[in-house]
Amino acid sequence: MRKALEFIVNNTYRNELESLFGKDCYISIEKVSWSTNEKKYLVHNKIFIKETDNFEEAYPEGLSFLISESWKFLGQNENFVCLSSFEILD
Repeated sequence: MRKALEFIVNNTYRNELESLFGKDCYISIEKVSWSTNEKKYLVHNKIFIKETDNFEEAYPEGLSFLISESWKFLGQNENFVCLSSFEILD
């Protein structure tokens, strides 16, 4: 599921991703796990960006939106929580 989610968010939603975070950005889904306490999936992800112009406006809501849309695209109906981080590339 991790690789499929990563593929969809980086390819199917490429235009939205680049309009929110700039060119040459990509998202790595590091882990998808089930939380027995929360009764939800935890999606650990990291976005790698080069342009920081609109980053403060789009992060983390824009990133959560893209992952949510990709989650639905996979046909997942279970609730999930996005645990996001970012890295600025040279």
